[in-house]
Parts: sequence; structure tokens; C-alpha cells
Amino acid sequence: MTTLNKLNQSFNYINGIGLALIAICTIFIHFNSKPAQTQLTYLPFLLPLFFLLPIKKEIYSTEIKFLIIVSFIFLSSFISYGIQGDIFTQDFRSHWTYLIVFGVFSVLIHKKITADYLYIILILASILVFYDIVTEFINDGSRGWNTHGKPIFFGNIALTTGLIAMILSLNKGTHWIIRTLLVLSSFAGIAGSIWSQTRGGWIYLIIFSIVFLFGYVLFSNNKKKSSLYAAVFLILLSIVALPFSKAVENRLSYAYSNIENYFTGESANTSIGLRLELWRVSVEQFINNPLVGSARSGFLAIKNEMISESDITPVARPFEHAHSDFFWTLGTKGLVGVISLYGFYLFLLRFYYINSKRNNVRLYAFSGITLVTSYMVYGLSESFFSMKLGIGYFIIINLLLIRLIGINDRENVEPLILGRSN
Repeated sequence: MTTLNKLNQSFNYINGIGLALIAICTIFIHFNSKPAQTQLTYLPFLLPLFFLLPIKKEIYSTEIKFLIIVSFIFLSSFISYGIQGDIFTQDFRSHWTYLIVFGVFSVLIHKKITADYLYIILILASILVFYDIVTEFINDGSRGWNTHGKPIFFGNIALTTGLIAMILSLNKGTHWIIRTLLVLSSFAGIAGSIWSQTRGGWIYLIIFSIVFLFGYVLFSNNKKKSSLYAAVFLILLSIVALPFSKAVENRLSYAYSNIENYFTGESANTSIGLRLELWRVSVEQFINNPLVGSARSGFLAIKNEMISESDITPVARPFEHAHSDFFWTLGTKGLVGVISLYGFYLFLLRFYYINSKRNNVRLYAFSGITLVTSYMVYGLSESFFSMKLGIGYFIIINLLLIRLIGINDRENVEPLILGRSN
């Protein structure tokens, strides 16, 4: 082996450390929010150093576009918070997480990753989701509060991972053991969503089940067989949901009473009622600063002003964000922020839709569509793509899917090659 080959091998091992760090971070996003948030604080500044490794780099055009759009989202945050003088305050901390896009990109461009890397992440993450559920069940915990620490993120991210695992399990070219583990992972993710009692996740699960099963049966060559699989899925889903049926029923009844109490003027001091009050704050914030918003500090100032004027309930005082990606972005970053965020979603949906027509990458494309649409639904009732966990997960999984599509569709996608061969 030549000296050059030995050096390349050493640099590849170093790059493997970067892949391990990305995998560990993604897995911990599902398991425990505190260490995950710590990793998401430092990785955006550590991982870009891997770009300096003097080994061959393969870069796909979609990855460059992805970087540019995420940079624009970060820039919209930088402008809005900068105008308010909040760049170097705690208010801006989660927005630095957008920069992890450069780090993940810097690691992935050195390696022709395979689907096995993604499978390992999905399966290990789902095992830890199941561990959290069992641990809380045994210790009389609830929703992921005691184990994960952030129930909404726990349930929704677990669900998206589970649904992606389900889609990828349809790949007949994958070993049956891996396919079985992916199916089990899908039900662990669904169980995590149900356990977390996160209604946004339940709404998306219903939408996904209808669209996925209908499409699976409709476009299948063997409709009898696919109908049987769909029926089995619904039966298994019912079995997974059965132990939580009472909690689900109570949660839905509570939601209905929340809405009724708010619009009859009886009480706004409920989960849904407070969300509606906080959305009103964001709308007022947007009216005052429609172009670039007025950051988190502006939201808090307007909220306190509306409370003092008895315009919204004083119970809203402890809440520090709007519990909606749309309204939070609208108020804190204005039209620039909203256009950059939803333009990003549309860019990804278009990319995945185009690739869904190609058999060799179809399942990756469907996984991407699931990831993006799930975030669009979750973002209706939570500031999901504005917090560290949500940002980190979305960027990492999207870059992995984009990379896998590029690697497996070389007939239609030609990468830019930089540096010498490995």
C-alpha cells in the first residue's frame, strides 16, 4: 500500500468519526433532549472542519441548493434578531443550529453512504423510543416528560422516523431481517406518538394512513395482496393503539372542550385556548413589523402589553413562543421568514416528487415527502422548525435522503468531483 493510500485510509477513518457523531446526535434526538441539544449546540461549529480533509469529495447540485436555502433561512433570522440586538443573547441560540447543514454536508460528501447507514439510525432510534415508553410505563410517567423531556418533539419525531422506516421496509431488495426490524421500528415510532399524546402527530398519522394505504393499494400490481397487507397494517396499528385508547379518548375530549370553551368565551386558559391567544400575539407582532418581524423579544413585549390591556389571558405570561411554526415565523421574522421557510418546503417537495417517479430512488423520495409534510402539519401547533431538536433532525435526515437519491440515481444525477480519489 502506497503512502498516499495509507493517508487516504486514515482520512476516511477520521471522516467515519463525523458519520458516527451525526448518527449519535440523531439517535439522541429521539431518546433524551438534554444531551441532544448539547450536541446540536457544538456540532454546527465542529463538523464543518471535516470539509478540510484532503480526500475526494462528491457534491450533488441539490445539496448546494439545500445549503443555499437553509443559509437564507438563517440569514432571515440573523437580520430580524440583529435589528433587535438579540444576536448574542439566549433568544438566538436555537437559530445557530441551522448551521449544522454545513457540517453534515462536509461529512457526507466524502463518503458514498449506503442505505444501511440510515437503517441503523432509524432502528437504533426506534429501540430507544420504545425504551423510553417502557421506562415511563413502569415508573408511572407520562408522555415522555420523565425520559425524553420534551413530549411534543419526542412523539412527533418518533412518528416521522417510524413512518420513514415503514416506507423503507417496502424495499424488496433489502434483507428480510432488516425489513422486519424496520417494520418493528415503524410501530415503535407510532407507539411513541400515541404515548406522547401529541395531537398534531395523531392528525398526521391519520392523513398518512389514508394517503399511504390508498396509494399503496391503488398503484399496486397485485391489488388483492396489497389490500391484505393494508388490512394487516390497520389491525396492527389498532393493536399498538389499544393500550393507550383511554388516554387518546381523554385527550380528544379535552381538545373538543378547549375549543368550545374558547369560542363561547368561557375560558381561554386551556391548551388550545392559549395557543389561539399566542397566535393573536404573533399576528399583532406581524402587523407592527411585516417585513422582517421583531424577533423573540418583540413577541414577549407585545404579549405582555396585550396582557396588561386585558386583550389576552394573563395565563399566557409564562409562554415564550407562539406554538406554531407559521405564526412564530410570521411574527418574529415577518414575510422574509415565512417565504424562506415555506419556499424551502416547496423546493423539497418538488425535488422528492420528481424523484418519486424513478423506481430506483422512489422509496427515498416518498420518505422525503413524508418528512416534509409531517413538519408542515406539526408546525401548525408547535414551533417545530424553530427549535434545536426539530431543526437538527430535519436537516440531517433530508441531507441523508438527498445523498442516497444522488448516489443511487447516477444515470440522471452527475456529481461534482473535487480532490483526488480515495
